[in-house]
Amino acid sequence: MKIIAILLVPVLCFETPRLCLFCKHSIIDKKSKCSLFPKLEESSPDISIKHNEPIDYFYCSTARNINHMCGKDGKRFES
Repeated sequence: MKIIAILLVPVLCFETPRLCLFCKHSIIDKKSKCSLFPKLEESSPDISIKHNEPIDYFYCSTARNINHMCGKDGKRFES
């Protein structure tokens, strides 16, 4: 019994990985997108909101590859 307890302690102590799939900001459709990072046009960023057009978001993989967004460590991950 002690052997099982010793083997389980390291497994239970690990933090769950910061995968976009488990993040509360993730929008899961055919491909996952991050609701923290909407794509805004430079000329007029509020047009999509004014015309009730759907807002397009960056893919999670893009946000994880760019340091000032979420970065490789998942800086903005929330469960």
